[in-house]
Amino acid sequence: GLGTNIISSIEAIDASNALVYYNAYWPSLPGSSIFRTTDGGVTWKNVYSSGNSISGFTMCDANNGYAVGNPVGGKWSILKTTNGGATWINMATAPTQAGSPSARKLATVGTSNIWFGAWDGTTGSIYRSTDGGTSWSFQDSVGLWNGTSFPMRDVKFTTADSGWAVGGIASHRVAPDNHAG
Repeated sequence: GLGTNIISSIEAIDASNALVYYNAYWPSLPGSSIFRTTDGGVTWKNVYSSGNSISGFTMCDANNGYAVGNPVGGKWSILKTTNGGATWINMATAPTQAGSPSARKLATVGTSNIWFGAWDGTTGSIYRSTDGGTSWSFQDSVGLWNGTSFPMRDVKFTTADSGWAVGGIASHRVAPDNHAG
């Protein structure tokens, strides 16, 4: 089960099925894991574990979903499920890392259009796939706003051509970008 792990995010599929992930914030936690329930949260099964940090995940529908994590070996960690989160595979087609950024949130429209944000300490970046993760492109950049650097916090898209990217610091400033490319 989940035990005393600190949950980072939840993705509910329906009243019975949901997924959560957590990251290792303390040495006593065993890396990042994705847990799944099929009985409304009565029991939870660990369906994926890694020493790498998971930064975001989303389900496109009841069966298909993606997760993003920090780079390993020069490539971003992109996970995919096609069975409602019962199993997750690392996508070999993940994009190459640029600089030393950390991954942020992930957004999808259908199962083909995928975006994720990243931040390297100065600039926020957006990566995009239009073919379900088979190929990736650098989509856009969220740089300085009024002379201030903002960590990429989240990306959301409502259609394949319209979305938002936001960043913020402790003062809670927001820098939106609705350019989908």
